[in-house]
Amino acid sequence: MSLRHAIRTSGHIAWIGGLLVVLTLGAAVFSIWRLREEATQEAGGYLQSIGLVLAEQTSRSFQAVDLVLTEVQGLVAAEGVTTPAAFRERFHDRDIYDLLRQRRQALTQADAIGLLDADGKLLNSSRQWPTPDLDFSDREAYRALRDRASSDPFVSAPSIGAVTGAPTIYVARRLTAPDGRFLGLVQVAIDLNQFTELYRAVSLREGSAIVLLRDDGAVLTRVPSAELGERTSVGNSPTFARIHRHAADPRAPVIRITSTFDNNVRLIAGHVVRGYPGILATSITEHAALAGWRRQAIGISVAAIGAAIAFAVLFLTVARQVRRLEESEIALAHNNTELLATRERLEAQASALIDLAERLKTSQAQLGSKSEILEVTLENMDQGILMIGPDRSIQVCNRRAVELLGLPPEVLGNHWSFDDLVRWQWENGEFDKTDRQFQEFVKAGGIPDIFATYDRIRPNGMALEVRTVPLPGGGAVRTFTDITARKQAEEEAVHAQQAAEMADRSKSVFLANMSHELRTPLNAVIGFSEIIRDARFGPIGAKYREYAGHIYSSGRHLLTLISDVLDLSKIEARRVELQETTILVDDLLKECERLIAERAHQQGLQLSRVVAPEVPSLFVDPLRMKQVIINLLSNAVKFTPRGGSVSIAVQVAANGGVEISIADTGIGMRPEEIPAALEPFRQLDNAFTRRHEGTGLGLALASQLTALHGGTLSIESTPDVGTTVTIWLPSQRTIRPAQARA
Repeated sequence: MSLRHAIRTSGHIAWIGGLLVVLTLGAAVFSIWRLREEATQEAGGYLQSIGLVLAEQTSRSFQAVDLVLTEVQGLVAAEGVTTPAAFRERFHDRDIYDLLRQRRQALTQADAIGLLDADGKLLNSSRQWPTPDLDFSDREAYRALRDRASSDPFVSAPSIGAVTGAPTIYVARRLTAPDGRFLGLVQVAIDLNQFTELYRAVSLREGSAIVLLRDDGAVLTRVPSAELGERTSVGNSPTFARIHRHAADPRAPVIRITSTFDNNVRLIAGHVVRGYPGILATSITEHAALAGWRRQAIGISVAAIGAAIAFAVLFLTVARQVRRLEESEIALAHNNTELLATRERLEAQASALIDLAERLKTSQAQLGSKSEILEVTLENMDQGILMIGPDRSIQVCNRRAVELLGLPPEVLGNHWSFDDLVRWQWENGEFDKTDRQFQEFVKAGGIPDIFATYDRIRPNGMALEVRTVPLPGGGAVRTFTDITARKQAEEEAVHAQQAAEMADRSKSVFLANMSHELRTPLNAVIGFSEIIRDARFGPIGAKYREYAGHIYSSGRHLLTLISDVLDLSKIEARRVELQETTILVDDLLKECERLIAERAHQQGLQLSRVVAPEVPSLFVDPLRMKQVIINLLSNAVKFTPRGGSVSIAVQVAANGGVEISIADTGIGMRPEEIPAALEPFRQLDNAFTRRHEGTGLGLALASQLTALHGGTLSIESTPDVGTTVTIWLPSQRTIRPAQARA
């Protein structure tokens, strides 16, 4: 064999080795690309499945709200309303308020239901009656439905609720007369936290997000909300246009775009909210979707590069050896030493291959060991677990589930179906003491379509927490946890709360002692500010005198509040002693009227007093009775609108006592609100009272001081008519003329 032939033969071997290296790397690249496509398709299937479920749930929530809207539309049509004035007259009514309130209570996702007239004024609301005077003419829903005669529901952009402080949207429908005139609209305020909690309940993969959009791109809510930023609309972005097109064709593959919200590259699927102007977009970051693929790609790349290097080294070595052998065959035809060395190297390589095979066997053994570890973990975990396949067969059931459910041991080895298990539970009375709704749920299949958690009590008294997580391909995983101890702890917490309430009396004693410590420095502040205000030690600037006057007024007001708190605390601690003496009722009322007259005059109120001639003198504590009368007069003046009146009437009661009545023409109260008004630190929740200061102590203090005199305080009130507070003092507190002479 010639030297040229030897070189050509070794070159062919090297070329074949290079080809194998290229094919190996090419196969690795193709496998990586194929795995990436599969990972992308799997992420798309995940987004499509959760998107369809959540879009349907969102549509049902809107549908429940829309049923109320269409009911009100039907009511307007049935009443035969033809003009805006007739609409205002008929639907500004307590019966309509009761209807709206009932419908609101039936809608868990609704915060309030309201009717607006043709001018955008609030005509009726489920929140309160009488309806407050509120103007919604600048709101988006009113302008949109006023300017277009549409029969479709309108969904507003989100805003912060004035009452709840939560993000809120309004779903509204136009109310139209038979001739097409705009009568007003009916709207439902929906707390967007309802949708946020619904979306958070879904078991999302890492990097996933859910966005609810209006069909013009306004962002209604997003989970996770922390990534939303300042974006309130994406209507002008190319991203929204692509999502809108994808929602119109659900069978289209998911789209890959850079997110407007967090600038991450995301895979996004859009879903139309059926029947309503909304789109639900489900997305996952490409980084999270391809996490598993990256691990596979790294493994394949490392293996391919290793194999390519091995092939290159092997074929280069073989080519070099062949060339050496051929050169040796030409130079030394019978060089056995070189042949033996070559044989030894080949045997070493074969040994390496054998070692590799042994390592593969070891890896298989380790996989079997891990499977055993997983089985031991399932059998020794504290939770019971069932895995139900798409065909409702029980694929996994650990011993803890058998123990918690009281199942027969044969369920572990006989491959029961889920229906067999439920049938066995029915036959053994497992659901006899559950409510009818739960029994119907079990009869309907017992596996919800969405993530669900509920508690139930077994016949043996054990409390179980049951969680069900539906699987993407069908079936579900259900876990059972014994929460009997937690339920008992909750009952113990209730008992602890009751014990805490027993400590409230100790609080009152402490507050009484502490108030004394506050009054001493406050009296000093009032005294020094009075000296500065009156410039008793020389002239000062007008501004300083004005500020000193403010300090003095604020100090006096704070001292009054502390005195009220101190008095109430003393009464609760039973430490008040009456300094009783004989007084004339008319003199007491004149002094109280003088102190309140300036405030009444500033509010344009008429103040009057009538004392019957036969009213006797009273044997009372003058300071405390004056405190009672001034508190009642202050409340009457505070809650009476300009132009009203406050009157004082005193007469002898039928049982020989004395009745002092203070009546006003103010805002009044409903009968059920009166007990709350008599409680300390309670203020009734209406728009008028929130415009006035106060601690809610006046009526409570007056009632308790009256009780200390052996009397009673009663209230009669009618909303928008007025309130009459009557103090009754027993005959033992009266001093007749003969008694006075004696």
